[in-house]
Amino acid sequence: DVKVVADDEAAKPSMLPSKVLHLRNVPADATLDDIDAIFPNDAQPSKIVPLCHKSQALVELPSIAAASKVLETFDKAPVKPTIRNQRVKASFSFWPELANSKPSPTTTKSAD
Repeated sequence: DVKVVADDEAAKPSMLPSKVLHLRNVPADATLDDIDAIFPNDAQPSKIVPLCHKSQALVELPSIAAASKVLETFDKAPVKPTIRNQRVKASFSFWPELANSKPSPTTTKSAD
């Protein structure tokens, strides 16, 4: 017998913690500063790769602990993170880190 699971979330494999977060529902006109602004001061991204044409972005934090803290903060916040009045959803990415190939000021943010 084949068991069909109706809940889409139950059918997806769970993501292992990663220092890279996958943002969804990112406005197409979002800037690096817009994306950066939703992160708490104590967990600033080291790299941001906007995929705004897909309404997404990949954001690397300094550590898995920092990424976990950000997700917990977003989850518990009374006001959910928004960019340009659009609620952004965040989850761990399957990418363990973002590559440094061909860095560009329009696609990456360096740690200060």
